[in-house]
Amino acid sequence: MPVRIAPMVHEGKVYFGSDDGAAYCVDAETGEQVWRYDVTPGERMVMNNGRAIAFHPVRTGVVVRDGIAYFGASLLPWKESYLVGVNAQTGKAEGAGTFRHRLDGLTLEGVMLATDNELILPQGRVAPMRFNRSTGAQAGSLGGGGGVVVVITEDQHILRQGQA
Repeated sequence: MPVRIAPMVHEGKVYFGSDDGAAYCVDAETGEQVWRYDVTPGERMVMNNGRAIAFHPVRTGVVVRDGIAYFGASLLPWKESYLVGVNAQTGKAEGAGTFRHRLDGLTLEGVMLATDNELILPQGRVAPMRFNRSTGAQAGSLGGGGGVVVVITEDQHILRQGQA
């Protein structure tokens, strides 16, 4: 299955999402799988660009911050999407700061970013969405259009292409 976003390397582990609808953590030295989180286990596959993919592919990549691995699974804006935060060591949605939320009306795809308090999730052709990093609750959008580059500076400022 295709991996659409570059993996994240953190503390000797490699984290990535795949079009098979799962997020993965593998050991950076051995390549052995540490964990796999299926966003919608057992869901049917669909054809996309000549390939069978999950109906909820993980096309946000995985970002790790403060022991939590975050990722989104989505394909079509008129179907549900999922935002997930799991324990980065175990891959389980257990403990403080972990969650699995169903979201409606969004298409989560592109490199996800994390500030001290927020997650920034691109949506392709529409404005990136903001979420509370601790709870996963929606916190609005960055406004403007999509297809933009978003950067978080060391002092937590969010910069995006086209900003004055």
